[in-house]
Amino acid sequence: TMLGFILDAYKPAELEELQVAELPSALPSSLSNAIHPIYFRTQWDDCPDDVFELLTPSIRLASLMITSPASLAFFDVVLNGSRKSLSKLTVSMGGKGCYELQPLDRDVSDPAYPQLMHEVSGYLAAVKSHIRLRVVENVAKKTLMFGFTRRDLSHVVKSGDWVVGTGTTIHMGSEFVTNLRKVRAKGSVSQLLRLQFSTAITLAHETAHAVNHTVSMETYEPFFDDQRLAEIGHAWEQAVFGGIVRCLGHEDARNPLAFCKWPNASPTGRSDIILERRLPKRLTTFYFLPMTFISSAQQADFWATAGDSSKLRIPKRHGRQVKGWGPDFDPDWVSEDSSEGRHPGGRLGRVNREDLADDWENVDEPAEEALDWDDFGIKLPQSPDDDEIMRNDISLTASMIEDFQAGMDLTDLEGTNIPDYTKNEIDEKRERNMADVKPLRYIPAPSIGHEIGVMFGFLGLMAVSMGLYLFVWQMGQKRSARQDRERREELSERGFAGEGQMDLGMGKEKGVDRDGMA
Repeated sequence: TMLGFILDAYKPAELEELQVAELPSALPSSLSNAIHPIYFRTQWDDCPDDVFELLTPSIRLASLMITSPASLAFFDVVLNGSRKSLSKLTVSMGGKGCYELQPLDRDVSDPAYPQLMHEVSGYLAAVKSHIRLRVVENVAKKTLMFGFTRRDLSHVVKSGDWVVGTGTTIHMGSEFVTNLRKVRAKGSVSQLLRLQFSTAITLAHETAHAVNHTVSMETYEPFFDDQRLAEIGHAWEQAVFGGIVRCLGHEDARNPLAFCKWPNASPTGRSDIILERRLPKRLTTFYFLPMTFISSAQQADFWATAGDSSKLRIPKRHGRQVKGWGPDFDPDWVSEDSSEGRHPGGRLGRVNREDLADDWENVDEPAEEALDWDDFGIKLPQSPDDDEIMRNDISLTASMIEDFQAGMDLTDLEGTNIPDYTKNEIDEKRERNMADVKPLRYIPAPSIGHEIGVMFGFLGLMAVSMGLYLFVWQMGQKRSARQDRERREELSERGFAGEGQMDLGMGKEKGVDRDGMA
């Protein structure tokens, strides 16, 4: 594969030296934090206990990822950001709405900012009623993906009388379970940590799609800011990690993980699903994920210490620069204005950024004011033991309400009914920011009898039309036959019964003329 090609620039011994493949000091995951309500045991359909147990380390990690400062800021834009209509692109897509999610001008030093993040965190806790999860067999073979989301159009999300979104189901590929079971039994600690990390990112990636579905009825996902491609899951990865994470060559994470900026040099290849508004750039650098970062992110101490919005930014150290494989490139993209130009690939396209300043991992990103965990007042609770969580999620609900929604009125959190969150200030902010977007009023589906009646009505109309056409055609035929009969009768009266008589008459007249002339 193309991603496997990235490994060709490095020898196995070099990968070991760079500590991107095996880390001798790697320890198994020590995370014991509470599972986010979206991922509660009761949220998983037809999921055996042993499968949930295999996924639990990744579920815990995904719970922390989606509630990190950078993630909450991202979901703030999804929930409250203005959705600018892209009229030209809408016309080119047959009138189906195309939008751009525009960043919010938030001042993180504003005393009200932590409360805004609490509201976003509270919505993520309440939105569990609209999201289901399941493990599906052979997803990668069927879809070339390891996870996907699918709208549940029978489950609508209302704000008053208006439909603002739909429920959704997150499908995780059974490949994750198969590989986790195999690697846990025979693989190294480093490989298991990589696989758990990749699984967690996939789960959080699909969660971003699912949350967007609850507040949007759009056919196509919106562009995030000025990004070239419209893919909310990848936009979330870019916002949280600084790039999208991929396995190299094998889905069981036997090779190092790599990441690159989004959007990268690859063409979309799925124009029926993902909107594209510019050609891709010419170059992309794929960086290896350091095993020290992967290992640290799965240790409780990493999350126990305060951190800002850059806490999950993956360090950019070693990688390989590759040229895009599409036929065309964006003519306005200049490599000198990006990291690909400032850090060009050397021999075999290899990139080494270890000789930069201490803040090299963030040199590609614009400066931003740090978002500190403590500013949000978010505490990362330690959960009861796994058996208690699997027996009874209700005992955990109280702590999740306290830590994730900060006192908001979230009734029926454990229920499956659609909660009425119109009382929340989130809806009021969304109405102000989305004044130019007109949601669709809910119209109940007609009955089957009505649909059958309409169908037979059209069939009856077709039968009547055919009868009228036959009547008009027959009238025309009769008129033509009458006119032909009248013409023959007229010719008979004049002595011309047919063409033979007309010729004979003409010959006789001509003969008389010649005799007369003689």
